[in-house]
Amino acid sequence: GDYNHILQQVRIKLVVFELCQMVDQPWYNGTLTGRMFCAGGGRGGGPDGGGDACQGDSGGGAVSKNRLVGLSSFGYGCGRGVPGVYVNVSNPGIISWIRQYTVR
Repeated sequence: GDYNHILQQVRIKLVVFELCQMVDQPWYNGTLTGRMFCAGGGRGGGPDGGGDACQGDSGGGAVSKNRLVGLSSFGYGCGRGVPGVYVNVSNPGIISWIRQYTVR
């Protein structure tokens, strides 16, 4: 379908990494690394943080206290109760990669 051309936002909750590793999906189960974190996956989207990212959101920022903490990477559908996976931009390996490929 069509994507919304107006910037959107949703509240997402951080999911404990070990719980996310146990998600019964082949690309989650034991495959996540310290360069990733899980959040969202809720079926709601209200002010309690029960939202989720969806198709077209990849590369979008996850922000906490006005700081970029992650980038939306992948997930299993939208709002299915399965957390999304984000790149952890505070990971030293990710910081190194960003510095290596950023034009100064």
